[in-house]
Amino acid sequence: MLKYNYIIIIIVVFSLYSDVKARNSTKKIEWNRQHIQESLVSWWRKIILSGKNVHLLDTNCNTLSSFYPGYLNTKDRKLIMVPGAKTSRKGWLWVGNQRHDGFLYGDKELLILGRGNLTYIYPDFKTGIQGFFDGRELQYGYEVKIAGDRLRKGIKELVFKPRSPRRFWRKDTQTEPFISSQRRSIDPHEYRTVYVGRSKIPGAGEGLFAKRDIEPGDLVSYFGGLRTFHRNYLFNNMTWNERHAALVFTISVGRQSPKHWGIDEDLVIDIPPKYRSVEEYRTTLGHKVNHGFDWFQETNTVFGFVIHPFLGKIRCLLAVKPIKKHEELRVSYNYDIGKAPLWYAAHLDKLLKAECSKKNMSKEEKNLCVQCQQLLDSFVLAASKRVS
Repeated sequence: MLKYNYIIIIIVVFSLYSDVKARNSTKKIEWNRQHIQESLVSWWRKIILSGKNVHLLDTNCNTLSSFYPGYLNTKDRKLIMVPGAKTSRKGWLWVGNQRHDGFLYGDKELLILGRGNLTYIYPDFKTGIQGFFDGRELQYGYEVKIAGDRLRKGIKELVFKPRSPRRFWRKDTQTEPFISSQRRSIDPHEYRTVYVGRSKIPGAGEGLFAKRDIEPGDLVSYFGGLRTFHRNYLFNNMTWNERHAALVFTISVGRQSPKHWGIDEDLVIDIPPKYRSVEEYRTTLGHKVNHGFDWFQETNTVFGFVIHPFLGKIRCLLAVKPIKKHEELRVSYNYDIGKAPLWYAAHLDKLLKAECSKKNMSKEEKNLCVQCQQLLDSFVLAASKRVS
């Protein structure tokens, strides 16, 4: 009888142990509702950017390479795979080659299929657009914010909350003759990152300012607009002033763009005169940034390339140094000084004179200043003649 009692006790203890183990294995992982952005950035930097056991897969689930070689891979749309993620239903798809291209998040099967209800995650890890995607491109959707995250099977899983009031977006090609059907709505990332105000630069008019603190390497602003070609609005009978006025809000998107984009090198993005007011076009605001000479430490951003969730392949501004809230944004226009407008040459002349008036300059530095000043004087004179 004692023998059977031992058997019963052992069975009961084993049963209780099995029950506890089963409960622990199915225990729900709680959602993090606090400091979500910091949690996602930490996961990105410590786990993904570490490259340890992290691989990039194409949309056929073929391993491209480990993280670091894959980072420079010429393929866009790569699945991020970490240990344990193979059994996870959710996945992250890297839209491009840089963090500022953003991500697609959702059911892994739909990411591979490229069609279905998914969420685009902006590179701020705070904002998104949830909706229907086809060919992994947004067709229509509404703005959401990330309301919670948790780490499960190596993958960050997310929950979302619609913005109130709801803002709806749809794919927009920005081609002739209309700049955008959504031109009076501001992109979600732009809305929380930048604003247009009176520039602190004398005579500059409007300028672009930071709405929050921005770290080096972060996406600052998008530069979208009408996709067109110079031949469509530059003509042989134009004066120099007319040509400059036509080009002042134009940026090349074809030249120097990633080769695998396959874009015509003559393609440009332009903000035509009737859309240069924020009342008429404000989907993206990068065109409002004023010039600064990086030689004289005036700039805090550079122009870059980016894949936008509903505008496609466009230009952008990226931070090159820490930017404080309400700080004015500056970027180098990189004009050819021989063809630059008068204000550009005059501003460079002012900066050069201030630099060359400093004391304790070496003889070589003084000689270089004299040469630069003589050359610049000729450019200012040429620019003055073009204007007149």
